[in-house]
Amino acid sequence: MSTDLDQRLAATLRAHAGGETDPAPIVERARQRGRRIKIRRRGGVIGAAVAVVSAAALLWQPATAPVPKPDGILAPAATGESGAATRPDLVGADPWTLHFDPGALVAGARHVEWTAGSGIEDVKYWGPAGSGRLLLTRDADRLDSIKQVLSSSAIEFEKHPVNVRIGGRTGTVWSEPNTPAEDLWFVRWQPIDGVWARLETYAMDGADAADLAGRVRFDSARRCTVPFELTELPAGSSITSCSVTLAASSERFSEGTLVVGDGKRWLVVRAERTPVDDEPVVSVDVDGIGNGYTESDGRTVRDGYRRVGDLDDLSEWPD
Repeated sequence: MSTDLDQRLAATLRAHAGGETDPAPIVERARQRGRRIKIRRRGGVIGAAVAVVSAAALLWQPATAPVPKPDGILAPAATGESGAATRPDLVGADPWTLHFDPGALVAGARHVEWTAGSGIEDVKYWGPAGSGRLLLTRDADRLDSIKQVLSSSAIEFEKHPVNVRIGGRTGTVWSEPNTPAEDLWFVRWQPIDGVWARLETYAMDGADAADLAGRVRFDSARRCTVPFELTELPAGSSITSCSVTLAASSERFSEGTLVVGDGKRWLVVRAERTPVDDEPVVSVDVDGIGNGYTESDGRTVRDGYRRVGDLDDLSEWPD
């Protein structure tokens, strides 16, 4: 699995770990210790050899060749769902819906990661036209506690926010110096009463960054979806967060993650496309301090995993 994807998953989990429980160690500790249960599927048949080392992770790889579909990095429109402009109370409440449309932010991106649930809505994008991240939440303190992901340095820098106008509302911008030509800029504003947003982007100046922020639309919604279902969950648990990374190529699906929890415990199901296989490698990560799920819980979720639709045709993925 690539370092870039690992870093993005870690950032996503940190951003979505509310309360006293942090799901990030589930993956991190599992990888550091290298403790895994591996099951391979070939031709739809479960392999007989299973190596059990610990309850850290359950991996397997079904094999079905997808048919490439047209380019596209946009998550599907959430038909019938309201945007944050009319339903601010729904922001971050639904793991399957993002109550905004990033519009021009993601134009020209090669990869876009969409995340919803656990109180946060998030889109990250990478590409030659620029990279950035937009966060949306109803909790201002939560927003301010989430670390940036595009930082040019791990060193904390002194902020000097300046007031700006974004879509007729007052916001602030500040920068982290990067190069003489371009800095990493942050824009923080309240696009709708009760909803706070933060944009991280490389821009020439604060006005440029504020202009980008003003292009985000809040009158429509998009759907977070992955090409698989979890038909079996531990008792009292539900899917709390969805994340999917799409590519601007014929192979549109790059990675999908569902976080399962019950308010106290976390379990992460991750499907990642690899350079050498069309079918994603799937892992169920149940290791981590205080997460509370057992190997048996992980096997229950693993056995309930079902691939749905063509990997590269989002219209076939679950609603």
